[in-house]
Amino acid sequence: MGCLETGSNPRFQFVNASITIGPLIASPSLSPGFERLIQSQLLDGDLATLLGDIENCTRAFKFQMPLAADLESTSIRIIQYQIPSQIDESSFQDQRSVIQQSIRLGAILYIETLRQKPLVGGIDYTLVRSRLKIHLLRIETTCTVTIDVLIWLLFVGANFSERADRSWFLAKLLDVLGQEGINTWDDAKVLLVRFLWVESIHEEFWQQLWKEVEAMWATRLEDMNTPALRLGYRPIS
Repeated sequence: MGCLETGSNPRFQFVNASITIGPLIASPSLSPGFERLIQSQLLDGDLATLLGDIENCTRAFKFQMPLAADLESTSIRIIQYQIPSQIDESSFQDQRSVIQQSIRLGAILYIETLRQKPLVGGIDYTLVRSRLKIHLLRIETTCTVTIDVLIWLLFVGANFSERADRSWFLAKLLDVLGQEGINTWDDAKVLLVRFLWVESIHEEFWQQLWKEVEAMWATRLEDMNTPALRLGYRPIS
């Protein structure tokens, strides 16, 4: 699974196959946040199809389907192998490519949040996180559609980070949330559920991330000699 640890193209070509997740789920529309990216012509067809497969996994957990446990083996592994096989490492220049590669790297980490138990031996996602950070810095924050997916990706990245990496994601999250005037967990959650989200899995852990952002904000205020509003910050509460 080295391609998962690096987020790079797998050595062997992926042969596309249908993915059956328990009882057949009617092909759902994508989450509203991803639909907006398609409408803005920021997602290509292959990535949209892949996100649809991940959406099916998400819905299986969301509605606690009897065979959802199966997702921890074959179905999830197929999807995880598909993700790096789509990454074009030579195309990171334009904004569309940056967003798509960021989503692919974020999806590798997101799928891990659906697991009921870690893999034997585990997978080291340090390099995936590092590559994700590089791409997130390239996402433009001049329009709502890109800011929204950036916030979701920052939560995903922080979920799988510790120490310095975690602080990086949280600090970036604090800046973007302040820029957007998102001041409460309820407001942040409204945005997050527009992407991939399972209440029973993500509510507790991502709300804890929010509390860490609040603590970081409080520390930042203590370190500032000038009132926050003069520097253009908006309070997180």
